Amino acid sequence: MQSKQVAVTYCDDIRREESGKRTVIGKYAGSLIVNEFPAKLNSFAIQVELFGSLDVEFSNIKLEILKGDKCLKEIALPEHIVFGKEVDIKKQKLIGIDIIMNQLDLEREELLTVKVDWNSEEFSAQSLFITSRALEEARERESNSNQKSE
Repeated sequence: MQSKQVAVTYCDDIRREESGKRTVIGKYAGSLIVNEFPAKLNSFAIQVELFGSLDVEFSNIKLEILKGDKCLKEIALPEHIVFGKEVDIKKQKLIGIDIIMNQLDLEREELLTVKVDWNSEEFSAQSLFITSRALEEARERESNSNQKSE
């Protein structure tokens, strides 16, 4: 039975080491909080990993990076991906795609999402919630105010 999974990591940077390892720098856990809007990140990266059982074809793969409804980047992978070694202990194949964005402009609170179209099957990976410190503090004050009035 075919099995496909998509995992996404949002971070400040991804570095490739001579040993072949990929190092994730400054991983965001669910949200990215800036001091205020508008804001500009000079370094931002997304690591996308596609996992598939051995019978899954790694072809016709397209990625879209969305900020709200706006498409920031589209990536189409090569038609057919060849694996040097397809079998591992978990009986899966894996490809990793590192997307380095030189600059990310943030104007308002919104979601950053990676959509994957893989052989006409659509996956939406976990999103990154972009907000500001001021908005977070306002929500916290409102929550505290609501708790006191109850």
